[in-house]
Amino acid sequence: MINCLVVDLGAGSGRAMLGRFDGQKIDLSEVHRFSGMEMRLDDGPHWDLNRLLEEIKKGLQLALERCAKIDSIGVDSWGVDYALVDASGELQAAPHHYRHNRSQRGYDAFPTTPSEMFERTGSQVPQSTRSISFSAQARKIHR
Repeated sequence: MINCLVVDLGAGSGRAMLGRFDGQKIDLSEVHRFSGMEMRLDDGPHWDLNRLLEEIKKGLQLALERCAKIDSIGVDSWGVDYALVDASGELQAAPHHYRHNRSQRGYDAFPTTPSEMFERTGSQVPQSTRSISFSAQARKIHR
């Protein structure tokens, strides 16, 4: 039996799924679901990475209660935010949440139009501030 833990991190919630393959069929079962990964700081919403990590560990623990070992772990996320770490791997600050208003400032100051962005990168930039590019631009102009 092959046992895989899949962690799905959404915009406001997450879940851990146990996938088991017996050589012929795949069985999927939810082992843990969680929400509330966002925390409010004085300047707006940020990700609570400590809580997020604890919830992932809880999902792993619950999966291990159902099977003796986990052969593989995969993590999927929306991927529109980032965290800054120093040379030793220490988190520098709680990452801004994609709903943080600074992304709008980055969108407004972005040095290219959506059509130019698509032409250069193939990325279809939405008419929305929910992009890591806009968050990074906001960081650059407001250092």
